[in-house]
Amino acid sequence: EVKKLKEERDRLLRKDEGSAIIEDLEREVKKSKADFDQVMKEMSVMRQQQMGGITEACENIEEMCRNVEGYVKKVEQTIKDLEEELKRAQESQKKLRKELQIAKNEEVKKSWNAEGAASMATMMGSGEGPELKGI
Repeated sequence: EVKKLKEERDRLLRKDEGSAIIEDLEREVKKSKADFDQVMKEMSVMRQQQMGGITEACENIEEMCRNVEGYVKKVEQTIKDLEEELKRAQESQKKLRKELQIAKNEEVKKSWNAEGAASMATMMGSGEGPELKGI
């Protein structure tokens, strides 16, 4: 019977050792799970920070695009205004050249008329000479 009790005791001790090992393993698993959960939380926080940074960068790029779009529209309007001003200036230049040509033609005409009258007076005399008195 002593032998039986010794065997029982040995078996229980082995069982206790096995239980202790199992308990140690369970504690190790729980600790590992807690560490894993902590790492996952940290990764989640980092991901949120990255997403926030990406969202902010996207918003900045979107704002820059709107600014560039507004600038392009402003430049396009300026170009359109300058083209219209150029067209008006060309029309004004054309009109002024036409008026200048007309003025030159009138001046030439006046000078011909004045020269023609002076030439005629010279040809006819000044009106004081004997040629006109005797006629």
